[in-house]
Amino acid sequence: MLRADVSYPYPVLRPMAVDFANTVFSDQIHVENTATGYKLITNFSVNNENIAQMIEGGILSYAVFVTCRSTLLRKMFYIDNDNPIINIAAKDVHYQVNYTAFMVVLQDIDSYWNEDFEEDYKENHYRLGRGSIFAIGSERQFRALYDKDIIHDAASIVSISGSDEEKYMRIILDSPQIKVVLPTEQVTKYKGFKNEKSKYPLLHSIFVVPALVEAISTMQTTEPEGDMAHRPWFITLEQELNKLSQKLNEPLDNLYDYPTRTAHILLENNSGIALKALETLA
Repeated sequence: MLRADVSYPYPVLRPMAVDFANTVFSDQIHVENTATGYKLITNFSVNNENIAQMIEGGILSYAVFVTCRSTLLRKMFYIDNDNPIINIAAKDVHYQVNYTAFMVVLQDIDSYWNEDFEEDYKENHYRLGRGSIFAIGSERQFRALYDKDIIHDAASIVSISGSDEEKYMRIILDSPQIKVVLPTEQVTKYKGFKNEKSKYPLLHSIFVVPALVEAISTMQTTEPEGDMAHRPWFITLEQELNKLSQKLNEPLDNLYDYPTRTAHILLENNSGIALKALETLA
């Protein structure tokens, strides 16, 4: 596991002067939402001409190591000198996302020495193999929340699965997502319709609306410090309801008091859209 607090048997560049007398690794990263996920805009630099030349020559590369426990993502993103932006799909991250800047060796270095080494390192030359960590930046994190569009597609905040033990639809809220569990024969039929976008409004009426209604009703009685309030779906939906309250210019309590109405508003008047879908099927 890559960590910023690990000691190495050779000099490693960091955001502060440690193994080098004056050279530091400047690692600025700005996170922005996009229509399909997130982008990390990097701004890396090093105040050492020799190391800068190694980057320009392709011997070293800037990189960002991204991990997300909720989705099991663990990936090193290498930075192109001409394109300092990393794009991450919404489906690949959720809730807490950790990321750390690195400089990684791309080509074997048989005898590395730098005149800015601290005194303890100056007497030695070091062999750095391909993939070795050359520099470590600051550890950071951001929170990835499912946005409104993902709620519409029911792709993330609500998951639908089957179980041989169920005879009727059941909603499970004690999980990262709002889980809709169907009898096995029903989930088989659901999957058969899943790729037909014209049927989405009907599927939402059957499965997503009841799930959101139960979730919103539960949120109204949940203690702020309770376990449920820390679930990713809870945090996401709470954010959406706050936005909706401002957009409609009505008290937040109204949205909690009328969860069915709120669910249909979140899904952009799903009942009306579903009725239109039925007309096309008639």
